[in-house]
Amino acid sequence: MRVWILIIICHVACLETIAQIKGEIELSGFLLGQYRKAVYNELGPPLQRVDTDDGWIYEFHKIRPDTSVYALFKYSAADTLRIYAIQLNGREYNEMHPFKGLRLGANEQDVDAQLGDFNQTDTIDNPKVIVRYFEGTNYSVEIDEAGKLYGIQIFGSILRNKTTENFPDFDGFSKAILSKDHEKILYWLAPDVEVYAGEKVIAYQGAARAEYLNQNSELCDRLFGSKKSLRHVFEVEKSEATPELRLLEDKSMLLVYKFQKSKILEEIVFTEYAGSWKVYEIKFRN
Repeated sequence: MRVWILIIICHVACLETIAQIKGEIELSGFLLGQYRKAVYNELGPPLQRVDTDDGWIYEFHKIRPDTSVYALFKYSAADTLRIYAIQLNGREYNEMHPFKGLRLGANEQDVDAQLGDFNQTDTIDNPKVIVRYFEGTNYSVEIDEAGKLYGIQIFGSILRNKTTENFPDFDGFSKAILSKDHEKILYWLAPDVEVYAGEKVIAYQGAARAEYLNQNSELCDRLFGSKKSLRHVFEVEKSEATPELRLLEDKSMLLVYKFQKSKILEEIVFTEYAGSWKVYEIKFRN
């Protein structure tokens, strides 16, 4: 369980507003901020690892067995346990979950129609591609000599975005759980979410999107499957939640919803992530 040095208070302070980076947090089913071990669980050990002089780690993983499609995961020196950037490359990848409506191998015209104008380019010789950067966003794309989309990269710069909302939409989160809407739940859960159930710590085991297709997922069972799930608390117990603000030593802020009358659930913790409130921890009673 994560250890906090904290102060609990009852009122919410005004939130600082800063310039926001636009973009995406998901690529090839993985989320920025997911644990590195989830990548290993899903894709196996990396084909190649590069350690930079400034402490970053770059790891290449095959997506297709013949490596015609591969992914590069980058981990910053400040946190080598969580994904900071994801890059996906290949000539064609029709099976991928679309990125802003695009898949690898898309025509240049389709890329232009979906992403609009770019403000900067760079050239790479091997393979020969032109990298396009888009001002104010956290992503770039690569176009090959045939005019096809060859690469996509998303960056962790978006993670610094702050929310403008004092409280999360708790009703929206509970409705997502009750409806078992995978797309909405994927939005609501932080990439490094942890669920505490007795002595067990449950998290995404692999690619976040694939978790909801796994019928044996412990995470899904605790969200909306068993009688000891969030869905049971919201639908059957209908226990009320009391929000509290938790300030950490580094001045970051968490919102904790306490379920004092529930026999199943103790608390749900929300954190700021990429400009939105996300569920960071869920703690069940023993």
